[in-house]
Amino acid sequence: MKKYSIIAVLFISSMFLTTQVSANVIKEMVMKVHINEDGSVDITEERLQNMDEGTENYMIFNNRDMGEVEITNFSVDGYEAVEDWDSDASLEEKAGKYGILDTSSGQELVFGIGEYGSDNEYTVHYTLENMVRNIDGGQSLFWNFDTFLSLPTGEFTMEITSDVPFEDVNYWGFGFIGDIELIDDTIYWDSSNMVREGNDVIVLLHFPEGTYTTSVEDDISIDEEREQALDGSIYEEYLEDQDSMPTWAIWLLSIGGGLGVILVGIITYFSVGVARYKKEKGHIESRGTIVSRNKDYEEEQAPDVEDYAGIIYFVKHLTYEAFDGLFQVYLMKWNDEGRLSIELEEGEGWFSTDETTVTIHDYEAAVEAYSTSIEQIGKAIKAKQYNGSYEALMWRFLIEMADSNGKIDNKTLREFSKKNAKQFEILVDYLNEYSIEYLEKNGYLEQEKGKKYGFPVLITRPTEAGEALLNHIAQYKNYLNKRDEEVLNNPFDESELKDHLKWATLLGDSTKYNKILETYNKEDEYRQTYYNYYLYHHATLHTRNQITTGLGEGGMSSAMSSAVSAASGGGGVTGGGGGGGAGGGGGGGAR
Repeated sequence: MKKYSIIAVLFISSMFLTTQVSANVIKEMVMKVHINEDGSVDITEERLQNMDEGTENYMIFNNRDMGEVEITNFSVDGYEAVEDWDSDASLEEKAGKYGILDTSSGQELVFGIGEYGSDNEYTVHYTLENMVRNIDGGQSLFWNFDTFLSLPTGEFTMEITSDVPFEDVNYWGFGFIGDIELIDDTIYWDSSNMVREGNDVIVLLHFPEGTYTTSVEDDISIDEEREQALDGSIYEEYLEDQDSMPTWAIWLLSIGGGLGVILVGIITYFSVGVARYKKEKGHIESRGTIVSRNKDYEEEQAPDVEDYAGIIYFVKHLTYEAFDGLFQVYLMKWNDEGRLSIELEEGEGWFSTDETTVTIHDYEAAVEAYSTSIEQIGKAIKAKQYNGSYEALMWRFLIEMADSNGKIDNKTLREFSKKNAKQFEILVDYLNEYSIEYLEKNGYLEQEKGKKYGFPVLITRPTEAGEALLNHIAQYKNYLNKRDEEVLNNPFDESELKDHLKWATLLGDSTKYNKILETYNKEDEYRQTYYNYYLYHHATLHTRNQITTGLGEGGMSSAMSSAVSAASGGGGVTGGGGGGGAGGGGGGGAR
């Protein structure tokens, strides 16, 4: 502990000295990003800068990073456009002027610094055309908005809005420690401390097909792009390991301002050392490592596991899917067992107009067998006194939704979930704990408490059987991803296909398979064979979505999708790493 303190002091001293010699800085910056209906993006940068050297600000856009994206409509409020920009002009000659500089690598947007001072305000506008792309499974905006990070930036906020409401968007931020959150149709991303050269400002947004009228195409799937972006990111490493971070480190993350870079250095030093220690102890490998190791293998049979909730820790580690997918899986399972049925009344418009009615069979007997209230269940979980199955918990919640006839309609699903969001949150938080206990009891996982730098570190180590299960899940997901239509068209029996659909849902491919079945249902040659499976999957997915909507309205972060909502695209903490494959990111500064 003493040795660590000395190193930290030396590290702080050196970094503090470094921060003092920086002449030009951005004190505050708000970047407003508006997505137009055609998929173009209008950007406004509102900057408050301290400037005492150089003659111009510049923003770099390299051709190699642009793809089909083009820059238009560049302007600076209160400034005059100059057609032929002269970088050798003086400070006074550039004052109040802006222009575009063509370089061998691409283009630079430049504007004069003006007078030196501590409160220089600049409002910069430009449009990036063709930003939203059509990809397999939806639409995407994936861009590094770094136009400024050669200038240390004390406070940074991004605000993302859209012509089309953000009704079904997944969103991630990569490159700096902060928080990203969707509030009233605006995505806000705030830095927790200073951002500077070496950071990124990468945003990944995923939308349903047809959200924007873009014609730009890219040959990648939503799943592939998400996996590529999240590989090596804070979502994969930091959130999983946050229990190992001591309270003082978490507290430091909340401090912003000029000391931010120093604190990041301390956190980085700590995190790197802990990561190495955990690796030496056999801690579970990162998702990217496991997926990469298994990328060339396929497994046609689903893992032979009966307790879906019991293995969700492994599933979440590999796919970022969790509670909402699990709920749909159990709806299908209960349907197979005859415990309930779901009636689907398809609307004439979009999917959201469909109506479902869940009927719990033998309702009175079910109520008698599961008489404990959800409030009592929540108290038992918090007191660590619950020792039943997770499936029983979910079944009890469903029973409590039903009316006296055992029926649950769309309105009830949403209203009950909204009203009882806090109780659902207890259930969601308990899922990870339940799964780890199950994996330990069944010989898939071991946990060990160690120490690094005098602080406790929890090692979660798969056994040989656990490694085999992780590999099996990864390889089976490859099979589902690459052979989706083959899975549905191969000779099958009813139970086999339903098993594939359950596992596809558990592993995050529910929407994908629903779309395939929906297409089959519209074609005469397939309808007779697949109609019942389409209803089976579509009805459970719609029921799941009603619950998710209600929880979102009840204030539950990212509804039910994951205990780590950020990783699933629902907002939360952001950090360094990840974002591989993004366009843009040329940087910028002053000279």
